Amino acid sequence: MRGLARISLDGGGTLVMDADTPYEWELLFDHLDRYANLHGNVSVQLNRHGWSVRISTSQPPNCNACGHPPRALIYALGRRVFCPRCARAYCLTNSTQVRPRKLPQRKEGVWREQPVVRPESSVRAAKRKGG
Repeated sequence: MRGLARISLDGGGTLVMDADTPYEWELLFDHLDRYANLHGNVSVQLNRHGWSVRISTSQPPNCNACGHPPRALIYALGRRVFCPRCARAYCLTNSTQVRPRKLPQRKEGVWREQPVVRPESSVRAAKRKGG
């Protein structure tokens, strides 16, 4: 699953998203936040690692990165627990999958210039001048 994230909802739905660029990762985390708030527990397979996202309880464990208790959502990777901000930072800094997407190369001869359309008044003026 290179560059893909598979999101599994508690109710049985599955969503597969690209996770190549930092922008796509931000979209992924936005979706995870929304789905976890709507459906409760969400599982995601991301770069061969299984993450679970769930709503924070009244006594959540502290984040392994910053030490603060997560307020709304808990991101768990094995025994490690992260708040949403630290989970995003952890994934973006520790992933080898995040890379800029290559833009398609322009091929010569593919782009044609459009013919110049002159207004009719300029066409008449050109005929009078002999052009």
